Amino acid sequence: MGKMGIKGAKLVLLTGLVLIALVLASCTSGSTSSSTTTPTGTNAITPSVTVNDQSVERGKVIIADVLSIGPGWIAIQADNNGQPGDVLGETAVPDGDSKNVSVTIDPMKSTPVMYAVLYSDGGKVGTFEPNTGDYTEKVGDQPVQPIFNVTGGLPSPTASATPGPTPTAAAILMITQNSTLGSILVDQNGMTLYYWKRDAANFSNCIATCLTTWPPFLTNGTPIAKDPAIAGVLGIYVRPDGRQQVTYDGYPLYYYSKDTKAGDTNGQGNSGQWFVFPPAGIPTVTPTVTPTTDLTNNPPTATPTGPTVTLTPVATATVAATATATSPAATDTPAASGTPGTLMPSATATP
Repeated sequence: MGKMGIKGAKLVLLTGLVLIALVLASCTSGSTSSSTTTPTGTNAITPSVTVNDQSVERGKVIIADVLSIGPGWIAIQADNNGQPGDVLGETAVPDGDSKNVSVTIDPMKSTPVMYAVLYSDGGKVGTFEPNTGDYTEKVGDQPVQPIFNVTGGLPSPTASATPGPTPTAAAILMITQNSTLGSILVDQNGMTLYYWKRDAANFSNCIATCLTTWPPFLTNGTPIAKDPAIAGVLGIYVRPDGRQQVTYDGYPLYYYSKDTKAGDTNGQGNSGQWFVFPPAGIPTVTPTVTPTTDLTNNPPTATPTGPTVTLTPVATATVAATATATSPAATDTPAASGTPGTLMPSATATP
């Protein structure tokens, strides 16, 4: 083979290698593109959790609906000052939609408000690793962690869950002024008192570990109001352990464990359920006042103008208006301040 033949063969071989390299590069690029495609449109799934307020029976919480993207976990977590705290129990959930998911929890660590938190199973498959391998699912920037209220079913309070000795004297209520909240109820030491929206009239739903966070305001005998502005009804709720808790207008009163000094109001608005108590009572919506025209209990002190005042003509509307009138009718003087020919109040309307 001549030199020209050898050169031609090399050129053909080199061309073939280049073509093969280009084909391989194209295949690799196509494979990478398809693996990173994110489903859009109707195929996209939004993770969600639906949970209702419920009584914790036999240490179980029921989650009505869980929609997970891939395998994951639904965890029940205690409330920690308005944020998810300790994990009380968890259950694995499969990819997709799951109904009536049961989670077994430690009821002794339960709080009045709890969180149902959805985690991805991103760590070791089948092992719950919160915030190390498994992370909370999010919709945008918001974690999927709806709150729910515990309405009952928790263990009866025990000595360890109800700290504090029984008082030896009657409790004293006072009023203090808070720069943000206005007038609020406090005890004789200036410590803020709270009420819980989940309580019923003269009944406390705060039991077990709830009482560690929200110790009851106790008394020994009829509580005493030290300020005349305390206009509500003071009473006593006898707790299951026999201790007497002060009530105000039927609501049991509590301290907040994170208030450390007089004037602290760290519990205000906690979980949207706990609030300070104004001495005038829990605020209610003020009804719209419909103006009344009834002047029976508020008679006018001047010339009546109210719509219910009956105005009648003076009997002798033809009385002469000048002092020179000599007609006998001129002696029929109209009512004291009346002007002839005008409308005067009837006898029942006193100017």
